[in-house]
Amino acid sequence: MNTAVDASIDGDGRTRVSLAELIALRARVARVKLPPERVHTARHGQQSSRLHGRGMDYAESRAYQPGDDVRRLDWRLTARSGRLHTKLFEEEREGRLLVVVDTNAGMRFGTRARFKSVQAARAVALATWYAMRGGDKVGLIAFGGQRGQLRAQGAQR
Repeated sequence: MNTAVDASIDGDGRTRVSLAELIALRARVARVKLPPERVHTARHGQQSSRLHGRGMDYAESRAYQPGDDVRRLDWRLTARSGRLHTKLFEEEREGRLLVVVDTNAGMRFGTRARFKSVQAARAVALATWYAMRGGDKVGLIAFGGQRGQLRAQGAQR
């Protein structure tokens, strides 16, 4: 990446980072091939979870296998077929990324290459683009010299 081309008027890439540069990192994320998903259903910002509890959706029934939880037996199918069957459930949860930003003066220090704040902004931008590519919501909390909060949202703004 050529920093002379990527840096705009409001950022030099060493002491300040430009919004244009952070948005340009989206193209880098788009080129990365992600590993195949384990879930074979369509994802709409949802991820499978192993948690049991409220909000679980019935997925299917299958023949009982030793070690299955007897509390999940499908009694209706068992009565119809004469063989034990167990219910399979899946719970989907939205993924969320919470970015915590340190705005203390110590972040305006670094090496000859760049300030810690510039490198942190680039790392956060990459993590955010990856999360949004996966359909997750992103939120932000800032502490230190400047404080603020942005609730987790799925929109790309």
